[in-house]
Amino acid sequence: DLMRMAIASPGNDFRLGACEAPPAIVSTYLGDDMTFYLEHFKDGKGKGAYNPGVKTLDLGTREVLPFTVPAEDRNRTSPFPYGGARFEFRAVGSSQNVSMV
Repeated sequence: DLMRMAIASPGNDFRLGACEAPPAIVSTYLGDDMTFYLEHFKDGKGKGAYNPGVKTLDLGTREVLPFTVPAEDRNRTSPFPYGGARFEFRAVGSSQNVSMV
């Protein structure tokens, strides 16, 4: 709630016809690896640094061979995604300073 209130302004709430970012409810999907790590940390079982996993993406064509990609969520439309080594807060408006939020 605090993060949503920090970005609320008439210009930010109604940009792009009020159908796009920022959403009325700020949430994020962390991916299975980060969720597992944070749940264990919360329960006092977490040990060491977070090491993200990778998954193999196979497009099913001969022209593009299967390749590995990071397993965490890379949703570019998420207002609060995890970007590999940090969380990003992308919901601030163009007239707002992210360091002040």
